[in-house]
Amino acid sequence: MARVVVAESARADLAAPVLSHGLPASARARVRTSLRPLATFPLLGPALTGRWQGFRFILGPWPWMLLVYVYDAAADQVSVITIQDSRSARAATSERASFKAALASMSNVGADEDFELERDLPSIPTPAVG
Repeated sequence: MARVVVAESARADLAAPVLSHGLPASARARVRTSLRPLATFPLLGPALTGRWQGFRFILGPWPWMLLVYVYDAAADQVSVITIQDSRSARAATSERASFKAALASMSNVGADEDFELERDLPSIPTPAVG
């Protein structure tokens, strides 16, 4: 089984959506649960391309949450390097081709189909920030 390590930067990344999205106190435990399968299946997430080449991702406990990681086979270690909001323009999946290919590997959306956000992803309400 691979060792799963969460980098300090990823821990810090989780703090922002906990505050801005009003995530529950159980957010860390939920993320930990989402990461558990990586110990057995470290190549579970689709590979990213472009500037994120060499990294993979899985979805977190919320459909907008990306858990971006790298697997070091020699050390048998998964390192989660960042936790991102997939709706952000700076997210690892923001490059259309990368996201489309990753989504195609995870769902029924074919690589030759046009990806339509409204059709292929559920609408996710954003909590009002007071």
